[in-house]
This record gives sequence, structure tokens and C-alpha cells, in this order.
Amino acid sequence: MEILLQTLTNGVLSSLILILIASGLCLIFGILNIVNFAHGEFYMLGGFGIWWIFGVHPIPGIPIMLNYFLAMIVTMAFVAIVGILVEKFIYRPVHDNHASLMIISLGIMFILQAAALVLFGPEDKSVRSPFGGIIDLGLLSFSKERLAAMICAVVVIVALYFFINRTKVGKAMRAVAGDPEAALVQGIPTGKIFSIAMGVCCAIAGAGG
Repeated sequence: MEILLQTLTNGVLSSLILILIASGLCLIFGILNIVNFAHGEFYMLGGFGIWWIFGVHPIPGIPIMLNYFLAMIVTMAFVAIVGILVEKFIYRPVHDNHASLMIISLGIMFILQAAALVLFGPEDKSVRSPFGGIIDLGLLSFSKERLAAMICAVVVIVALYFFINRTKVGKAMRAVAGDPEAALVQGIPTGKIFSIAMGVCCAIAGAGG
């Protein structure tokens, strides 16, 4: 029973992280109709962003936990901006050509991989954990780091749900996903919605990273 519970807990954590990545990928495909092969590289940028901001250049005088969450927010914003620029200047000009989009997304994937290799080197990177300690519940034990990751993932997933279903922008994104031409006739700026969708998807991938 102890092994089963521990395995289930570890599986839930891994699943939540994968849900973060997959939700962004599905959102891009549903709204922009793009199979974004470079999505994993935006996830990678999230990991490198935390390492650079939190591990290499932490803000002095701020508690480690607060420092980490600030670094996470900044990283998500940075990855979102990169995604918006990619959508606006690279994807949008060939939006109606699906074959070109697939080839271009593969090219962006290789470019981001090579850029990361040049900028950060081939060695593994790590940061100290802002959540030290173990929670022991008898049959089940897990680190506070895992618990924090689970909570963060749930918060981001719930926030995404309410953003898509409860906000005006989210409803506009659903309208564009359903019928872009009809949405444009109704006055919805589809280009702006495409950029917002790409930014949100990349920010989620950054959070997963």
C-alpha cells in the first residue's frame, strides 16, 4: 500500500506538469490551428529562465521563497513575450499555409535549441530549492518541493480555466477557435487574439518549465 500511494503521488505530480504543457499546446492548435513543434522549447526557456533569474542573479535582501515566485512570474512574462513575437512576425505571415507553418515551427525548435546550447552550455543546470524539508504522513511521504509544484500547477490550470470561460478575452478566443471569419465579422480582432493566445500558451509552458 505504501508503494502504491507513493507511486500515485509521484504520478499525479508528473501528470500535472504534463497537463500544463499539453494545455498550452492544445490551445495553440485549437485557436491558431498550428501544430507548434517548438512548444517544448518554450518549456525549456522556462527552466533556463528560473536558473538565470533565481539561481544566478537573485534579488538581494528578499526571502528565497518570494525570490523564487518573483523569478517564476518574470520568466513566464519573458516566455510569453517571446511567443508573441514568434506568432506576430513568423507564424502570422504564413498562417494560411499549414505546411509552411509546420516547417517553420521545426526551424524555430532547432534555433532555440542551438541558442540555448550556445548561451548556457551543454552542462546540466540546477538551482537550490526554496522549499526544504519532507512531509511524512506515515504511509506517504513527499518533499515540500513536490507539494509546492503540485499547488502551483493546480493554480495555473484553474486560472487558465477561468480565463478561457469567464473573461471577455477568453470568450473571444473561443469564438475565434470556433469560426475565425465569423468572429472577425463580429468585430473581434483576430490578430490580437492570436497574439494573446500564443502568449498565454507560452507562459503556461514557461510555468511548467
